Amino acid sequence: MTKTTTISKGFIADDFDNNFNASDTSAFTGTDGTINWNGDWTEINDDGNAATGNIYVSTSNQFSNPAALWLQGSGSVRGLQRTADISTLTKAPKLEYYVRGKPSNTDTDDFYEVLVNGSVVFSEIYTKAGYIVRLIPLTPTLVPITIQFRTSAGMDTGTIDRYFFDEVIIYESNPTVLGTYSITTTEYSLTYTTQANTNPVSYDNTTGVTVITNGVSLPANSAI
Repeated sequence: MTKTTTISKGFIADDFDNNFNASDTSAFTGTDGTINWNGDWTEINDDGNAATGNIYVSTSNQFSNPAALWLQGSGSVRGLQRTADISTLTKAPKLEYYVRGKPSNTDTDDFYEVLVNGSVVFSEIYTKAGYIVRLIPLTPTLVPITIQFRTSAGMDTGTIDRYFFDEVIIYESNPTVLGTYSITTTEYSLTYTTQANTNPVSYDNTTGVTVITNGVSLPANSAI
């Protein structure tokens, strides 16, 4: 049997509560990983309030309790971004998040975008009712790194077109291998010689040994 041991350098995460505090679900300050973010989430072209506007945190339609991020259409480009230091995550770092869509139709301009340090790295129109996970490779040399989710200007105003985001995580997808170990097992055959005629099952009070002879009564000095 072979066993491989790896080392995790930690991860950066936020599920849009305030550090696991279910009573505070309108915060952009959550840090749910082992590595802290460099700051809070910052709104772009919205009202700057995590509880109101077109970009906000809500306890409805979340992937995991208690809350999720909502980005809804407004007729203009709006976004939310946060910065992190991934300098220790050198082994194929990835951005992982869950998204659920609710565009009112399949117009080609009803998309959302993901940006890394100001450049669009992913966009899609996702119309399914359930959440789906997305994985985006990151470049470890981008230090610090700024992640942004933003709406398109073509998304209809209000709750008609909107996207929900949850469980944002940055981690190493190929962590360092500490070592690979092989474990060898050996099978032994044990012989027991009876000292007298015995029943199929006997128990020696002195040695604490139970002898099983599979239903055969053995004579003295025979072996199993």
